[in-house]
Amino acid sequence: MRLPDFLIIGTAKAGTTSLFYYLLQHPRIFMPSIKETFFFSHAGMNLYDFKSYGDFQKSVAASPTDVSKYASLFENIPAATLCGEAGTMYLASESAPRRIQEYIPQAKLIAILRNPVERAYSNYQFLRRDGHEPIDSFEKALDAEAQRIKENWFPTYYYSELGFYARQLKRYYAIFPSNQIRIFLYEDLQTPDKMVSDIFNFLGLPGLPELNTSARVNISGTPRIPGLYNSIKQTTRLKSWIRSIMQTTYWSKLRANFEAVMLIPSPRMASATRQRLIDLYQEDIQALQGLINRDLSSWSK
Repeated sequence: MRLPDFLIIGTAKAGTTSLFYYLLQHPRIFMPSIKETFFFSHAGMNLYDFKSYGDFQKSVAASPTDVSKYASLFENIPAATLCGEAGTMYLASESAPRRIQEYIPQAKLIAILRNPVERAYSNYQFLRRDGHEPIDSFEKALDAEAQRIKENWFPTYYYSELGFYARQLKRYYAIFPSNQIRIFLYEDLQTPDKMVSDIFNFLGLPGLPELNTSARVNISGTPRIPGLYNSIKQTTRLKSWIRSIMQTTYWSKLRANFEAVMLIPSPRMASATRQRLIDLYQEDIQALQGLINRDLSSWSK
């Protein structure tokens, strides 16, 4: 049974989709077209049991939470090709580290961390963008989070909870050797060629003489024309057909151009809300600095 050699474990709204497409350019890397399988975070669960809004549940409920179905995603891949997968819920999941250790103990683990204040707001705007968030105020959505957790909403709605990275990473460092874990910051995507080259080296792969990292995909924003945007986004069969006949680089460019045309920047977060979240994360940010040995002082400003 073939399972992944490496995992991108998150976090959500930190550039994992862009990284997914960058890595796929390597001829010795395979990742399934299903970017979010939720296997290691939700194995054995019925994803229909989680609450959500709009058609969000439909978009995740078909994910392969059974190991045999999950393994089928990696069937017949040549031994010289590394298999990988990206799951933005893996970092925050309490069960994922142990499950990964059980199934693929030698796997290389890659995480991208984003300023948790910015990440939370981008997460909210992302769900609003796609019609998956009914609350029209970020502040009200934050206030609703505790109740949503009690009501078993899908974890992507836990805007503030997903940002406690030190707490989440400690679960991984407790059971995996540090040489199997590589942590990057969202800021590292400002020099994506260097970041991707570092990952190729981490995976034991040669670099690429030509690497296209110009496209940034899955950005948050507000649709210029919501009806048109949602109609195009919902043409799943057409998107699958276009992607099947296009090279990865061209598909990611097409998607990035579509988002650039159809979306406008989200309004700025209210300063009082920003301070509320900065205060919330102070202790965890301090712990994270020591854990990953990176200067995170800008996250506290």
